[in-house]
Amino acid sequence: MAVAEMGVAHPLSLLARTNLTETLTMRKASEPGAGGQEDLKEEEIAAQREARLLLQAALAQLKAEAETQKTALEAAAAVNDAKEPGKDYSEDSVVNSSQGREELPAAAMYRRTCTAIVRTHIELGRLEMMAGEDADAAEGAFRSALALCDELYGVDSRESGGPAFSLANCLRSIGKKDEARALYERLFDLIVQRNGHGEETAVHLARSLADLAEEAGDWAAADKFTSAALNSMMLLIGTRAHPVLESFYQAACRAKIHNGDAAGAEALRRQYLTSMLRLSQQQARNHPGGRSQLATAPGTGQLVSAAGLATGGSGNQQKSGGGAKKSRK
Repeated sequence: MAVAEMGVAHPLSLLARTNLTETLTMRKASEPGAGGQEDLKEEEIAAQREARLLLQAALAQLKAEAETQKTALEAAAAVNDAKEPGKDYSEDSVVNSSQGREELPAAAMYRRTCTAIVRTHIELGRLEMMAGEDADAAEGAFRSALALCDELYGVDSRESGGPAFSLANCLRSIGKKDEARALYERLFDLIVQRNGHGEETAVHLARSLADLAEEAGDWAAADKFTSAALNSMMLLIGTRAHPVLESFYQAACRAKIHNGDAAGAEALRRQYLTSMLRLSQQQARNHPGGRSQLATAPGTGQLVSAAGLATGGSGNQQKSGGGAKKSRK
């Protein structure tokens, strides 16, 4: 109905198609039939096939509409060029700028259709990743989305960031980790240049790069990106003391130790523990009688009180535990 009433590229048509695709791919049999899990698997495969056909048909419609709109834009540009020979009415100029009121609506419609094509390619790529049957099809879908976005908005544009990130995730999952790493690094540099380190996307990219570096045994890069992820997360939440930072500190300490920077790991550990102690003290003042804040010493995995950690208490905790064992004897 949405397509019939508003057109295949309308945002509501795109939303309806996305919802239907998600419903199909997430559909499960309420109860296994006589064939048990085999029937369930067949139903999932059939639902994925239906979703794939839906997206492929939508892509064909969208591409045909985009081609028609592109032809109309080129014709309008030729007419306007005859009227004003010195004015640039090329396709790129019409799409990426607003030269005259007559061209803007047509250019906006073309851009909207191309954006719908990009999103549909991404949905198809995600479907292929979920199905896990055709890695080349998944990669191809994400590459097509990125290529069109680059053509429409420019290479390394803000709009290309999402498709590029999806492609990098796909490449990583299908084993093309070197290419994924290069793409993550480019995206990370662009995000930092534009918005600084305190971005959620910067956190995700830095953690992905740290994981890939650790998998490759490149501890220098792992050290760099675990620290970058920690820094970005602290800037994002606006504090150095929060339980959510624990895993970030642990990863950064571990990477520094493997990279031969034991002093740096110790400095990070003390920074975390001191910050958590201050947080615990503040909570105690604000909520007398409340539970003390607990923290895990980064790099040790040992749960102890923040006060004990800040004073080197992990060793003291072990000693007191040993004393308890002796008294039981």
